[in-house]
Formats: sequence, structure tokens, C-alpha cells
Amino acid sequence: MQNLILENDKLRLEFDRDNGSLLSIFNKELGFDAIEYKPAASLFRITYPVIDAVTEMDIRSHALDSKNQRVSRVDMADNKRGKRLTLEYETLTSERGTFNVRVVVECELVPGGDEARFCIRLDNNDAGEVSQLYFPLISGLRRIEEGVDNFLVI
Repeated sequence: MQNLILENDKLRLEFDRDNGSLLSIFNKELGFDAIEYKPAASLFRITYPVIDAVTEMDIRSHALDSKNQRVSRVDMADNKRGKRLTLEYETLTSERGTFNVRVVVECELVPGGDEARFCIRLDNNDAGEVSQLYFPLISGLRRIEEGVDNFLVI
């Protein structure tokens, strides 16, 4: 299945169609992709503590990582404000089970602009609580060479 591409005159963003991971932030003017190591790609990570059923230990570091999830709905839209990609995850899963946490991520590119705007909405309809959210989680960044005038603002 092809990846999802969101682009304008200056930027090209590439997302994994299955899990929503941000695979590429390509600056067209500089010919530079900020993400070099694609296997590390993700989009968000939620820390969601759980109680281990066997040991009854509180696992505070239990993570729900977008790269291990499945996107349930994709919407690409063009409007006067620019191009927008919406990714929806109905539930989140891990080796500890399925959690009734709905996530909606939006990414928008302004026409002619060199910035991407990210927004996330969490609807926690489960018994547990979200203790941390990392978003946007941009992994596998390329090392910027000395003397190169380039930056990534998150």
C-alpha cells in the first residue's frame, strides 16, 4: 500500500498509511530530508500505566506507540487554509491488551509555507489514565552538518 503524501511548494511530508508514522520531512528548497533512519519513525507515544494481571505490579512505563497501532480512518483535504491530513485511531493496543483510547491526529500545510502544523485529540474512554503524551514524536533525525543553514522547529 502506498504511503500518504502531504505536500506544498516547499515541504513534502510522508506518513505510513498503516500506522501513521511520520517517515519523511523533506525540504524541497534545500533538497534535505530531516528524517534519515526510517525504522525509528513514529508519530506519537502515550504512557498509559497498567496493572500486571499476574504480578499485580503497577507498570508506569507502559507505552502505546503509534508505530504499533493501526489507522482506522484517513482523510486528505484541500481547503483555503491549505492541505490537511487527518488520521484516526479508534482504539490503541499493546501486548497488555486493547485500550478504549481514541486518537485523532491532524497535520496541515499552509500554501507556499515552510511549516507543518500538528494537532492531536485524545478521547480516553477507558478506566486507566494517560500520564504522558509525546507528540509529534519525530524519530530518526538526520545529523545536520556543520555550517549548513537548516533548522527544524517543532
